[in-house]
Amino acid sequence: MVLLHDDRVPPAVLMNQQEQQQQLLRDQQEQLLRDQQEQLLHEQQEQLRHEQQWQQAMRDQQQQQQQPPRNNPGEVVEPQVNAVGNCKLPAFWRGNPELYFFQVESLFHIHHVTNDATKYHMVVAMLDPESITEVSDIIRAPPREDKYNTLKETLLRRLTDPPDVQLHQLLPGVELGDKRPSQLLLHMRTLAGSRVSDDILRVRWLDLLPEQTRRLLLLIRNQSLDELAAVADEAHAMGPSVMSAGYRPQQPTSAPSLSFAAGSPDPVAQELAELRLAIVQLTAITRESLQSGRSSDHRSNDHRSNNPRSRSRSRGRQESRPRAATPGPGTRQSICWYHSRYGEDAKNCPGENICAYSSPKLSKN
Repeated sequence: MVLLHDDRVPPAVLMNQQEQQQQLLRDQQEQLLRDQQEQLLHEQQEQLRHEQQWQQAMRDQQQQQQQPPRNNPGEVVEPQVNAVGNCKLPAFWRGNPELYFFQVESLFHIHHVTNDATKYHMVVAMLDPESITEVSDIIRAPPREDKYNTLKETLLRRLTDPPDVQLHQLLPGVELGDKRPSQLLLHMRTLAGSRVSDDILRVRWLDLLPEQTRRLLLLIRNQSLDELAAVADEAHAMGPSVMSAGYRPQQPTSAPSLSFAAGSPDPVAQELAELRLAIVQLTAITRESLQSGRSSDHRSNDHRSNNPRSRSRSRGRQESRPRAATPGPGTRQSICWYHSRYGEDAKNCPGENICAYSSPKLSKN
């Protein structure tokens, strides 16, 4: 309603028209608000009704699971909470049957498919022609009980490659590179997971190590794989001279050498004995570093570096400590392999904590 100002309209009439217009606007707003409230209430009621229906359906399913129906006297049918038709299995994955059954059993768990015969027939329906041929004997004469597990185990056994073949497929481009042998072993374990055993992994890991290190580890093959990795790290850190030194020409030296049985100067036996001694000493170094972590050496070094007087006194005590230049009987293993082999020319001595060799020149002075 549009009001036109007219001088001929009395003021009382004009005011009455304005009040009517305002009342009309208020009525329209109230009606709109009531419509909105009714619509909201209707939506809430519909939502509540759907929730009640869903809760009732869940209660019915729980009751059905707790009290399975009986078709025949004495026969109990296992409950299927969700319809089996809703459980759609993927096509059989011939390339990796193990992962396929992981996925299938997850679907069985979600849809509460527990009947053995149902699971068996659902998997058979997803097999490709080549896979069905592999288990044709099971399909033609299925067992009376445990059909699904029998079918699963047969497929895994007949379609899965041997562990060594799996390992070579998983680790086609793995190499030592600049990694330590223990780091290479950890990397291979991460890639292989639980598919292969340590025995299979040991063979592949040894193939990737340098030839000198592999020869060393083959002499202590009875150790665990982790212990072999620790010894390989020590040999790798000390360089190729650990193994190649035994094949260099013997140099004349006045240092004590290993004694062998008279009348049998077999060079191969001598090199083998020297190599075994090096392995024993290297294993001792490795075990000591693994057990103690050389924590005591670090603490003593920190103390001496912060105390000049203590460093000078300890140096004086070390210089004045008497040591025999030649070990007595029964102490051959107290001298490292390098000094027993090369005497004064040894360069890779593990240190005085392991080796008791003393230079004849220093002892004379």
